[in-house]
Amino acid sequence: MSNDRVQLITRDGEPEYAVLPYADYLALLQRAQGREAPLAVAPLAATPPPRSSPENAAATARPFQAAELVRLRKRAGLSQGQLAKVTKLGLVNLIQIETGQRQPGAAMRAELARALGVAEL
Repeated sequence: MSNDRVQLITRDGEPEYAVLPYADYLALLQRAQGREAPLAVAPLAATPPPRSSPENAAATARPFQAAELVRLRKRAGLSQGQLAKVTKLGLVNLIQIETGQRQPGAAMRAELARALGVAEL
């Protein structure tokens, strides 16, 4: 794979994504099989801290616990699909939140708490 086949997408002047041909992606996956960790990737420059806002401050005031969300959803007798529909989050977003791949912002946390009948998440 040559670098001229890779497109870098940046945000605020820093690389965020690399787009490469699918065949090259498959070749990377094949090379990575059998290894404990994925292929080594050059570290990116340090990510700047998120901009301060009241919503960010509220979301970080109490750490979000994905396992607690799952417990509350099951206690309410809701499937992931049902909770996603009630909160209008989308199933993929909810799954990412429940697995810890995504951290919900304050508004999303408030909507989830409302749907589950709790004061906060």
